[in-house]
Amino acid sequence: MPKTKKDVAKLATEARENELLGMASQAKYEQRYTGLISYMRTLRRIRAKDPKPSEDDVCLYLDHLRKERSFAPKTLWSAYSMIGKILQVRHSVDIKLWKRIVDQLKKYEREGGAVKKAGTFPQKVIQEKFAIPADPTDHEWVRNLCVGKHGLLKQAVSHTVVSYVSTVSTTH
Repeated sequence: MPKTKKDVAKLATEARENELLGMASQAKYEQRYTGLISYMRTLRRIRAKDPKPSEDDVCLYLDHLRKERSFAPKTLWSAYSMIGKILQVRHSVDIKLWKRIVDQLKKYEREGGAVKKAGTFPQKVIQEKFAIPADPTDHEWVRNLCVGKHGLLKQAVSHTVVSYVSTVSTTH
């Protein structure tokens, strides 16, 4: 039971955050916001116990994520959205009004992004790790390799396996 106005305000803020963010995604939002606050601390831009980031702070943080951490433009848009929601809930700030951030994100999109792709296994590793059937064009084997008991290879290897099977089938 809340005892003071401060306790009531804290409970109301927590309830509002849970309602707006949802319990499942709240941890991700918190992580992104905490990253912003930590970055502000490293730049010595913190002004109070409960910091209220400015447009400059968010711009600098997104630039840091882009240049230092190689975030792709889509990931930066997600970070912008998460930070915006937390600022809206905690500080009643609407970052959609901060046009410089949107311009910065659009600039990153125009520059293109370092899209990270899943790594693939070389053909030699596939040959060593998996028994290759006598008929390498056996589509059932390819399907089982990609989605069967080795399902973890589903996305990383499927293209390589299909390319390998195509190469082997043309050489036999």
